[in-house]
Amino acid sequence: MKTKNIFKKPTDNAIIYMLFGSIFLPFFFTALILAFASIYIIVNKKIVGCFGKNGGFWVILFSLYCLAISVINLNLIGFAATLAFIALVFIAKFIRKFITLDLLEKGLDVTCIMAVVTTLFCLIDFVYNQFILSHKGVYRCTLYFFNSNYLATLFATVIIICGYKLLNHKRKPIYYYLIAIFCALGAYLTGSMFVWVEVFIGCSALLLLTRKHQLLSSLFLLAATFVIVLYCIPGILPRINESNITTDNRIIIWKTTLNAISDATPIFGKGFLSYFHIKDNYPGSYNTAHSHSIFLEPILSFGIVGTIFIVIYFWYFYKRVRVCRNAQHKYCISSLILAVSFAIFVHSTTDLTFMWIQTGLFYCLIFASIGVEEKFLKIEN
Repeated sequence: MKTKNIFKKPTDNAIIYMLFGSIFLPFFFTALILAFASIYIIVNKKIVGCFGKNGGFWVILFSLYCLAISVINLNLIGFAATLAFIALVFIAKFIRKFITLDLLEKGLDVTCIMAVVTTLFCLIDFVYNQFILSHKGVYRCTLYFFNSNYLATLFATVIIICGYKLLNHKRKPIYYYLIAIFCALGAYLTGSMFVWVEVFIGCSALLLLTRKHQLLSSLFLLAATFVIVLYCIPGILPRINESNITTDNRIIIWKTTLNAISDATPIFGKGFLSYFHIKDNYPGSYNTAHSHSIFLEPILSFGIVGTIFIVIYFWYFYKRVRVCRNAQHKYCISSLILAVSFAIFVHSTTDLTFMWIQTGLFYCLIFASIGVEEKFLKIEN
């Protein structure tokens, strides 16, 4: 006797649109939608057979490993983060299997619209703080995103997506230029300094990968002009006078991380967000959630063993991205994935903004969109 599906109304398409639309919602709503989507995927067996291909075994092994070392080290927040990571893995596999070009484009448009709405909220928050509350300190818009740097990263990624849209949808160029301008304004209000480097790297990589050399030259000229203006008028960029303080804080974090790695065995790690778990053991450590370094975080949190597991998985993933990229498919989705990857990597040398609910989900959705090109090339995903 067949069991009835307890989910009758939600469809795969609706779930995908919900996920794209949840990126700019308050993080607790994003978490609820993430949990709902995961339950929907598991109950309806939407990803049966997906983990035996293209490195799926390694990401499952990595997940189980992280659960184990979190329990062994009594790292409760790491255990919770691992559960969230597993949910993201299920969603990424689901998206990769069922995403189509139409769903992807409409999903990205939903996120772009939500980014514009969020910018309007940022402006309201700015006016309220500066003119009604007469805020005296340095203003940094956070809204309901827990950290202003997470919000800045979301805006930066949408700007890169606007670049992708402009290269592929020439019918509505003004529409995406306006969205990019709105997102740049939102990023400015967050007070993030490194976000502009992230935007520059991502857009430059996108133009280089799509062989838009003239536009790339124009971007470099624009960036050089901005640097000159910034040198002449330093105050044009928020918090530029605090760069020394920010650098000093990073150095404190990195020293604490190195001490923690040397004090314990670097073979196994202590689970996700190990810095937050061990920081109180080191007097004078900076109060934050992670090590702010993509080079130090894997060894501290996962050890050499766990790092090998996740590196092998991403080796399989980027190998597939390269196959799609070399096929020269007219919809440069693989180029978008690579451009976002370069932007993440560069930003992650000083901050791990991808380690959060909204940013992590956003990147999962973008990376899983490789499924569109895999379907076009008729290769297994």
